[in-house]
Amino acid sequence: MIVDKAKIYTNSVHGLNSPGDRVTEFLIDPEIRVLNNLPTLPYTESFMVASCDNNGHHLYVTDTYGTISHVLASAVGRKSDLITNFLVENYSAANKSILGTIEFALKTLCVITKPDAKFIDVSVTAFNRPFEVVDKSIVSQFLSTIEFSRIVNATVKMNNII
Repeated sequence: MIVDKAKIYTNSVHGLNSPGDRVTEFLIDPEIRVLNNLPTLPYTESFMVASCDNNGHHLYVTDTYGTISHVLASAVGRKSDLITNFLVENYSAANKSILGTIEFALKTLCVITKPDAKFIDVSVTAFNRPFEVVDKSIVSQFLSTIEFSRIVNATVKMNNII
């Protein structure tokens, strides 16, 4: 409902098919939220808003002061700087299909931990596709493939094969 309200507001103020940053502004900006009778957000936290518009895909983050920044990638939690750097450095080479995106997300997770499929939930959405939860067996298969590649690469390096 809030996203629909954001689209109506931004289209009325900025014209039809407003860019994603305007929708993000509506969702996060405290003054705009008050004007539209939305509850204020707790700015002791940071937020991430992903959007897709005629200009492509966008990711916006806020800091604890509510400043909105457009970023290429962002991560939260333990070792978030390491993960964000990995995402930025490897995104252009990643396969952009739905399955490629799932694999890239899981590879990114493997940078800091050896994940167990039992404890991972992956969901995907894309333009003109419904939100879907990925089956655990698919996640498990990807993790097995990633682990196999890691073992092969470690063996190659250890034996100076390449």
